[in-house]
Amino acid sequence: MNADRPRRQLADLTFPPHDSARSEVRRCVDEYVESLKAQEVPPERVLISLKRIAEESGVRSRALFGSARRGSRADLMMDMSRVVRCVVR
Repeated sequence: MNADRPRRQLADLTFPPHDSARSEVRRCVDEYVESLKAQEVPPERVLISLKRIAEESGVRSRALFGSARRGSRADLMMDMSRVVRCVVR
């Protein structure tokens, strides 16, 4: 899988995303990470690639606290990072 699908998926999101959209992003990210693992890409390169895709799609990570964080772009980045950490273990 190339980066086009997750890039489009993230670029097309509206915020705050619905649960179904969040699940679809998670599935897409999971598939992308698995494809990179199959190519024996090191875990740190997987994370860098995913962060680059997210930033190119307008999803940037920054520290937010409390209710301001839930449903935000930064919150979505944290979800994607959790997926990567789980998958690359």
